[in-house]
Amino acid sequence: MELLGLSSLAGCTGMDVIDILRKKTPGYNRLRSARGMATARNTHPRVFTHMVVEYVVQAGHHVEPAAGGKVRVELSLTKYCSVFVDVE
Repeated sequence: MELLGLSSLAGCTGMDVIDILRKKTPGYNRLRSARGMATARNTHPRVFTHMVVEYVVQAGHHVEPAAGGKVRVELSLTKYCSVFVDVE
């Protein structure tokens, strides 16, 4: 479950994040890694109750680190990535 669910989410959002960063913030040129961690319920169905995906991007010279930000990830989760479904 962790392998398929987390790798799918990290891959889907990672592609979106780097694509959005390239379009909105010139100077970003590579997604170095997307690492996921999750917690699942102890009872069936053993669905994830909490997920964290950490992205490491490589920026070019003269790019402010805060320019990437949380907004791009939220845009991927709410609009582009079909892997993520918010059930709250």
